[in-house]
Amino acid sequence: MILENAKPRLNEAIEKANSTKEKQEVTFIYNELLTSDTIISVFEWLFREGVDFGTRHDEYRFVMIIYPKNNY
Repeated sequence: MILENAKPRLNEAIEKANSTKEKQEVTFIYNELLTSDTIISVFEWLFREGVDFGTRHDEYRFVMIIYPKNNY
């Protein structure tokens, strides 16, 4: 369920990162990602899509950092 709710925000960030060539941040509040299963499903989807990403946490927030695609 979380993955279906996260996909639109992640897809928007992916498109914007690739068009602007700047990293984009997608913020989740902790209760959106309550269990490791939901976090893993988001990570696995990003891996399957071939997206470079990082993470960090702020107070009460989990931030996914989407990096632009490198065109070598």
